[in-house]
Amino acid sequence: MFLNNELYEKYDLLIPSKFEGGFLVLALLEKIENGELEEQFTIVDIRNTLNEISNQYQQPSVPNTERLLKTLLHYFLRNYAEEPGRYYLTDYAKSMVVLMRNKIENPYKNFPLKASFEKFFVIRFNQIKSITDLEERFGRIFIEGPKKIINDHLEALDDELREAYGNLGKILQADEGSASTMVRSFTIEFKKFGERAEDITNAIGTKDKFLRELQRTVDLFFDLWDKFKQPSNKEEYGVLENLKTDWRKSVEIHNDITGYFKAVDSKISNIRRQINNASDKLSELHEHFTVRATLRLQIKKLLGVALNNAVYHEDGAAFTNNLPLKSIVTETIRLFYPEEYDFGSVTLNRVVQIPADDEYGRQEREEIESKIKRQQNINEWLEAGKGLLKNQGTLNVKEFMETIMDSGIDMSVAYEVAISLTTFASEDNDIDIEIERQIVILKNTKLLLWKTVLKQPMNTIS
Repeated sequence: MFLNNELYEKYDLLIPSKFEGGFLVLALLEKIENGELEEQFTIVDIRNTLNEISNQYQQPSVPNTERLLKTLLHYFLRNYAEEPGRYYLTDYAKSMVVLMRNKIENPYKNFPLKASFEKFFVIRFNQIKSITDLEERFGRIFIEGPKKIINDHLEALDDELREAYGNLGKILQADEGSASTMVRSFTIEFKKFGERAEDITNAIGTKDKFLRELQRTVDLFFDLWDKFKQPSNKEEYGVLENLKTDWRKSVEIHNDITGYFKAVDSKISNIRRQINNASDKLSELHEHFTVRATLRLQIKKLLGVALNNAVYHEDGAAFTNNLPLKSIVTETIRLFYPEEYDFGSVTLNRVVQIPADDEYGRQEREEIESKIKRQQNINEWLEAGKGLLKNQGTLNVKEFMETIMDSGIDMSVAYEVAISLTTFASEDNDIDIEIERQIVILKNTKLLLWKTVLKQPMNTIS
């Protein structure tokens, strides 16, 4: 059912919940930006930040720091290699925060869409002289940034209009407030739709003009190829082939941008639907005041008739027999729902035969075998370390890492084995971890370590 099982399995690691690391990442980045913390911070800073979060949100307890670190060290935090015990936020963590900030406070809300189209999607006179100019201006790689800006622009417009549309509904449903207050509030919200509709119309005109200019540019490359004389030598054949290649590249760029603008048109269509719905809300406002005025007039008439036919009585007000009585004739409304019929034509699936890429398969196979070999080395040395600890009762982490490196294994493998052994010892109550604040230098490296020795009491050694 799910195409990417790995994504679903690691979902909790990619996006931590509020009190399971989410608020902690936000708070740490905010402190770094405000200058309260350095880029590399300590576990004490993490604990202090967790205490502040728990106090601010009145949590019953402070989350366990070590448990949160195990989760965040996957994608959000990293150990600082040169100074053990210090951490820093990953680029992934910072990008996630930036993504949330842009969603809440989109920088393009107050910037015209037409201006963005004119800045990025315009072909000026004599600007495109060769296929290189076209690729550098509108190639798939070079145009990704402007595409993202336009997409963010449209998303900001959609969010703003959805919020304004919801506000229009709240204004119409409000029972309190005078007619002037309601109309003033309605006008403020409805003004946004008019401004955005005008901006979108201008932007569409700019976009259509750009596509026409782009098509003319592609036609120019085709004309250069089509009008080239019949080649008579090898050099002229090469020129003709280059012209043909230039035209094909221009067609690829045109198809890419045209496909992108189809998606843009779809998003703009949804935004226009919001604008049309807002116009319906304006009609509802008119009906609201019309019905309200009619109701008031009818109530006044009813009050006048009641007063004219009322007499004073010792038991209270009484009505004379001349008061007209009216019965309301009602009938139950029956709703009929039409059946649905599917008139769509049946399309046959076409099987696309994809040829095998042997070179790509070989590269991937070598990469997988390299990763498997590395993990095998880690597992073998990890078991060797456990065996030494079990047989000898003590294990010096520095000496063991140097032994691994002397065997020709990469330092990263030795480092991974040391981390795994320390984790194994911390989870076993029968093993003691002795750490002295004595700096030791790993042989042939710049890595600094605390002097760390793992010990297993003799009475537990089998």
